[in-house]
Amino acid sequence: MKFKDTVNIHNLTHAQRSLLPIGQWVSTTNNVTKPEERGVFLGVKVNGTVVVAWYGNAKGRNYYEYIRALRAYALN
Repeated sequence: MKFKDTVNIHNLTHAQRSLLPIGQWVSTTNNVTKPEERGVFLGVKVNGTVVVAWYGNAKGRNYYEYIRALRAYALN
């Protein structure tokens, strides 16, 4: 699947979320006005948990370590 503009993950079914490419920008609204309102999709765990690294949570941290840790979590 190709990357798209920021996708509202609440508008997708569980099957559609599972098919999102890792790294796709996602949000929980249709109208993203600030960078803090979006995140990077990192996968769906076996138990169905959707893992997203939210941009606002990454501020003030080592961004790449934050993404790496959440991606590892998504794979377990």
